[in-house]
Amino acid sequence: MVETYNQLKDSTKKFNHVKIEINKDGTYSEIYWWDNQKEKQDLLDYAEVFYIWANERIMSMIFEYEKDNNLVPTQYDSDGDLEYLSSWDSGKFTFHINEKNTLEYKIVLTIDGKERVLDLPLKDYFVEGLLEHYKITNTELSDEWKPWNTMILKSNHNDIPHDKRNEFVNYILE
Repeated sequence: MVETYNQLKDSTKKFNHVKIEINKDGTYSEIYWWDNQKEKQDLLDYAEVFYIWANERIMSMIFEYEKDNNLVPTQYDSDGDLEYLSSWDSGKFTFHINEKNTLEYKIVLTIDGKERVLDLPLKDYFVEGLLEHYKITNTELSDEWKPWNTMILKSNHNDIPHDKRNEFVNYILE
């Protein structure tokens, strides 16, 4: 089934539902079909948790970038092993899709009440993912999702709880 799905996923014969009937005599039949409502629900479910993916990816990129550029404070633990300390307590990540459908962004990190802008180059996969999220939520999901072109994530350097999403994630139209 997985092999058939992968072969057909980009064709007019794509499917997201399968019904297999097995008869007592060992014969069987397979019915494949596409359910547009399921496709839309899957898109909506993913869009509603996109911010989790974005926050995790940004935190990872920040650490990688700062480590590579010797911006992460370190110390030795009691065993004499090098330990990386956090270079920020909270962050505000602003992503804006402009009229040319290109991404503009600003990463502001705060530690001990002091803010700094991090000139972090974003990975291509992240930019592509954010632009795809923008496109899907503003077209295919436009009847479910308010129009937006700016997403602001407030990160406390950890996961954003789904029940507090409105405190940490803001989509606005500028």
